[in-house]
Amino acid sequence: MTDIILSIIKTIVGYFILLFLTANLLGMVVRGMFGKTSNAEIENYHPLIQKEAIKLNRTNFFITIFFSLLMVLFYYLLFHFGNIGVVLVAAMLMIARLPDLLYEIRTGIKVTSKTGSQGMLKYIILIIDWSALVVLWFALS
Repeated sequence: MTDIILSIIKTIVGYFILLFLTANLLGMVVRGMFGKTSNAEIENYHPLIQKEAIKLNRTNFFITIFFSLLMVLFYYLLFHFGNIGVVLVAAMLMIARLPDLLYEIRTGIKVTSKTGSQGMLKYIILIIDWSALVVLWFALS
């Protein structure tokens, strides 16, 4: 009985840690790839702001590369210290977060239950999230 309770606690704590890490890593990489200011927009700025916007785009590129490499390292460490099930859970959580993240980048509106994914996509994301918890249970047991 104690083993089951300990396994439930490990699963829930691990799920929230993975949810936090995967959402933030994915957010940094995807925002770096899609949140770029276009050159046409930069040309409309004041000359002083143009220089800063160009520097920001360059810095944004290197930060995106850094966090992409960090994501690869993250998956390697999950596999090394965990198992393929934990890696699968991390990938499932990233896949479930991606549609809402892209919507947030495109519209600039923070995703809530009313502004987020609608229709069938909402239910697919929920199924992926809940099944990730089950997969993590089996991976850690």
